[in-house]
Amino acid sequence: MQNQTLPRKVTLFSQVKRSKGTWTPVIRRTAGGPDEKTTGRGNHRVEGQQQSICLSDCLTHNFKTVSGSCGKMNVVKVAAAFLMLLCLLLLAALIGLGVQYIQDQTSCRRKASQMWMNNVNLTADGQELLRSNSKMKDIIHNLSQKITRLQTDRNKLKANNSELMRDREDFKKQVLENARCSADWMQFGNVCYLFFTSPMKTWNESKYDCQSRGAQLAIIPSEDEMKFTFGFINKAWIGLTDEENEGDWKWVDGTSANTTHWRKKQPDNWNGKEDCAEINVKEWNDLPCSSPNHWICNKKLP
Repeated sequence: MQNQTLPRKVTLFSQVKRSKGTWTPVIRRTAGGPDEKTTGRGNHRVEGQQQSICLSDCLTHNFKTVSGSCGKMNVVKVAAAFLMLLCLLLLAALIGLGVQYIQDQTSCRRKASQMWMNNVNLTADGQELLRSNSKMKDIIHNLSQKITRLQTDRNKLKANNSELMRDREDFKKQVLENARCSADWMQFGNVCYLFFTSPMKTWNESKYDCQSRGAQLAIIPSEDEMKFTFGFINKAWIGLTDEENEGDWKWVDGTSANTTHWRKKQPDNWNGKEDCAEINVKEWNDLPCSSPNHWICNKKLP
């Protein structure tokens, strides 16, 4: 069988057929070549190298006869480029997400480490507080014991003080029972009184006379003592005056007169000169301190 060779010139047919996912160009022989053998469709398929040559010509030449085929190939190239760009974008997004994930992981690890350190510090502080609480409990216990002992000692001291007070009162009673006023002095409780009816003296002269006897111009603070003096004298100076401050009546020892026995409408400070007090028939009356009068001295027993 004789070898048949292709003619130098071939004419691409105006349609490229796709068979099973590949583009397959179909060619016809030119006139003057060997007799054309036809199949049922009257076409011959070119195999192998012939197909590659025709496909290359289709991609590199702008023949009118293959414009439809090359248009379809350009669409495929654009779609492939779009898919490639989309893949690159997805890859960039994945890389960005990976970087962000790594940063988040690093931040989480750092925070977890800080939280762990804080937990360690809090645990140490808690243990220190527990130790301090234990020490405070010991201190409170010791203080409670001391308070109990102090309360016991206080109760003992109160009992001793009560006993001492009783002893003191008993001693005072014994002293009063054994004490006696000297001659001419009248005794009322633990106070000795001396009454002078002549000669009469001013209030200041009477005060100095009592002081010379180791006594004072009579201080009569109680109702009972007032009644006692009425039995010995009706009119006499007592140690009460408001010379320093008008209306502020004080005893010669500087104490205020809390219990008074003023006559009705007295003291009246008549003529603005009555600054000294006297006993006058069981009541008190104010007179000028320069007036002559009897007087009363008194002093406490030791």
